[in-house]
Amino acid sequence: MKKTSMSYILTFAGIILAIGIVVGVAVPLIVSQTLNGTMFGVIFFLYFVIVAMLIYPLFTNISKSIAKKTMNKLENMEFEAQNTFYAGSAILAMDLDRGKLAYVSYFNPKELQIADVAKVERIKSSYVKGPLGGATCVYFEFYYENKRYRFSTFTSNKAYMIQSQEVQTAISKADMYGEMLENAVKKRR
Repeated sequence: MKKTSMSYILTFAGIILAIGIVVGVAVPLIVSQTLNGTMFGVIFFLYFVIVAMLIYPLFTNISKSIAKKTMNKLENMEFEAQNTFYAGSAILAMDLDRGKLAYVSYFNPKELQIADVAKVERIKSSYVKGPLGGATCVYFEFYYENKRYRFSTFTSNKAYMIQSQEVQTAISKADMYGEMLENAVKKRR
């Protein structure tokens, strides 16, 4: 399974660069009548950074919608998704009866990838420890052809106590997906 498509990422980077240059040149040119060259360069750089920061959320929203449309192709295939998990950067659908996984990454949203559950190994669920014993991320992960695929059930920029409702819900969700995957792997081997 391929997580990223360089042509897709470079296309969006090119779009961001083009918009940043156009805005970064146009605005300072209007203002440059009163500014010297150094200030012109600083304003150009700042406008480029601001435009890039504004376009990135647009990029992720576009990628998500393309990925969802790509995942809809499963309806025309012999794939019955019993469970679909929407992670922060990918969609994972499980057809446990047939022993198949469908995967679409937001960084490669035009490619629907089907994987055999029998090749999945090292399944686990865990959390990233934060300060004072809290958790900032809860996830389940597995390895497919020696590549790690991690799917977060909870992420935060703050540390939540392990006993909190949010973390406990995320842990049970991660455990559930991990157990479903383990059971499917056992059936296929």
